[in-house]
Amino acid sequence: MLWWKNRTRMEKWLLPILALLVVLIIIILAVFLKILADSQVCQTPECVRIAGKILASVDLTRNPCDDFEQFTCGNFLKNTHVPPNKDRISPIYMIDDKGNEQMRIVLEKPVEKSDTRPLKIVKSFYQTCLNASQNEIHVLDNFKKALKGIGGWPVLEGDNWKEETFNWTATIYEFIKLGMGHHFFFKFEVVRAKMSPSFGLSLSFAELKFFDSSSTSDYSNKANVQAYHDYMLKIAKAFGAEEAKASQQMRDVIDLDIAIKKLKERSVFDKTTTHTIRGLEKNFPTIPWLQYINTMLDSVTLMTYDSQIEVLYPQYLKGLEEIIKNTPKKTLANYMFWHGITKLVPLINKDLWNLYSTFWHGPESESLRWEQCVEQTRSQLYIPAQLLYARQFLKDGVKKSVDEIADYIRIQMIDNVQAADWLDEESRDGVIEKVKLMKVLTTHPLEFVSDEMVEKFYQNVTINPLDYLGSVQNVARNSRRITFSKLNNPGDDWVQPHAVFCNGIYDAGKNTIYISVCLLQDVYFDKNRPQYVNYGSMGALFGHELTHGFDDNGRMFNKDGDGLFVLRGAKTLAAYKEKAQCLIEQYSNITVPEVNLKLNGTKSLNENIADNGAARLAYLAYKKWVYEHYSEKPLPGLPYTPEQLFWISLATPFCEVATKAAFRSYSKSTYAPNRYRINVPIMNSGYFAKDFNCPLGSPMNPKRKCQLW
Repeated sequence: MLWWKNRTRMEKWLLPILALLVVLIIIILAVFLKILADSQVCQTPECVRIAGKILASVDLTRNPCDDFEQFTCGNFLKNTHVPPNKDRISPIYMIDDKGNEQMRIVLEKPVEKSDTRPLKIVKSFYQTCLNASQNEIHVLDNFKKALKGIGGWPVLEGDNWKEETFNWTATIYEFIKLGMGHHFFFKFEVVRAKMSPSFGLSLSFAELKFFDSSSTSDYSNKANVQAYHDYMLKIAKAFGAEEAKASQQMRDVIDLDIAIKKLKERSVFDKTTTHTIRGLEKNFPTIPWLQYINTMLDSVTLMTYDSQIEVLYPQYLKGLEEIIKNTPKKTLANYMFWHGITKLVPLINKDLWNLYSTFWHGPESESLRWEQCVEQTRSQLYIPAQLLYARQFLKDGVKKSVDEIADYIRIQMIDNVQAADWLDEESRDGVIEKVKLMKVLTTHPLEFVSDEMVEKFYQNVTINPLDYLGSVQNVARNSRRITFSKLNNPGDDWVQPHAVFCNGIYDAGKNTIYISVCLLQDVYFDKNRPQYVNYGSMGALFGHELTHGFDDNGRMFNKDGDGLFVLRGAKTLAAYKEKAQCLIEQYSNITVPEVNLKLNGTKSLNENIADNGAARLAYLAYKKWVYEHYSEKPLPGLPYTPEQLFWISLATPFCEVATKAAFRSYSKSTYAPNRYRINVPIMNSGYFAKDFNCPLGSPMNPKRKCQLW
């Protein structure tokens, strides 16, 4: 107190004021520092929203260098439960569900006078599907009568089936007239003719569902074969077949399936072979080619003996003739009827739908009736249905923003190719030319469809409200006529054979990427959020589809979609195969612990190539965007840089909670489980290791890395 007493009156006044000033300065400094800190973080509503979503998904207690999937998806995995009618759930599936809900809203709007005819057809088709369950009691009987009218399915007819009247080509003609599947032994596709703006037909082997939905069914797996046989037997019995007789006949169908599958595997691809129809009948004389083709074309156009056909697998056709000649007629008929009804089975009644859904998608996959009807409407009438959806839900300015991302991905691919020392000059030039000419349709199908076109192509379609199955067959016949109409319209390429909904697809034959409007929302894109999020999600999607143009299948096609092998030199091909083998071995060494399933790196090679290419392309494209624009601010409440947030955004769409049945289904899939679609591309990226400072040799930064594109 003595010190205070010795102070002058002036000092006694000034000291409290000085103390107050110090406090004020501290407060002002703190506020200033907070403002300064806030100015370094993105505070927009969209940044706050996306930060909240990431915080709800990530597990901050996990080390990203140990297991990036567990780090990025940890809380999502803990707090998300698979719905009772599904076998898995992820942000990708959620956006598909949202798309279906949005489509339902549009389809359930009442028909209005102002609706175009195709729009009325779409709404009517959906309502007919919804009401089908009320009329399904007679559907199976009527369908069996239709089958009987074209000779009958031997497994149902028993001793009444007349072998002497059976002719396999004549039976196919009847399938065509009924609007049923008919590509049992080979298929024709409309393709752009070589060195011409017009269209022609190509002839290849058929791709049928066999054990699973992929073209790489493992027929050496006895469990797969037995499960498939059991499924066939259940369907045959539901149609009224006797189990004892049906069992062996269905086994004979499987044997024929396997024989044809083996023939495909040893047949050599050759897109340089072109035959006139006269030449086809000379070289493969057991098939009446002119009659077959003109019956298939259904009077849309007529071909002559001088018409040209591209034959992709001539060796296959020669072997097929021998198989057909040496196979009993009853087995041929059972094979054709089985594959002819496969896609129609779920449309007949609820019991058959459940059998179909359980086998192909797992026991947990039962869906609601409206979900089934939305799926059927958007697949059967995909052009008018998706046009309706796109016009309802595409937001202003989105296409321009998405197209810019696609352009940066394209440019980055060219940069990567130019820097790839394993490519010879001819191959490098071919790849670059193909990338430059690759079409990217980011709002499929809006880019190439007009109301007048849709009106024209659906003018003859009728929907019978009391006959859903018949309506499906009517629509199928019309869809086939739409496809073949391109043969009469040189340069008219608007009709695309892709029912793309909430998906992206690369078509090697057209060198085109299709991205549906449904994907331009939620986890994949928002024009108001930082680009590191958009490039991690939408940029990676573009990168994935673009890389498919140069996977083990895409590399066989040049810029025009012709099978002229974009990679040519012997050293280049050897280097490609070595890099691909690295990926094959890397994925094949993974075991899925939930079901003790060892991954097949050969079967999933193309998707793995695309996933790994996507991560690298999207990251470097984003860095290029930053260099040409500006550095972005990180998200609030998250201690991560924009680069780290890119990687989190890359992984987030693939966070997945799955049942054991879903994990087992990956044995039939060309995709690796989502966990490895996240982690393996991350493991192969030195950029990720640098951004997260992962020590060399840590799980996410192994010493041996695989890189192709």
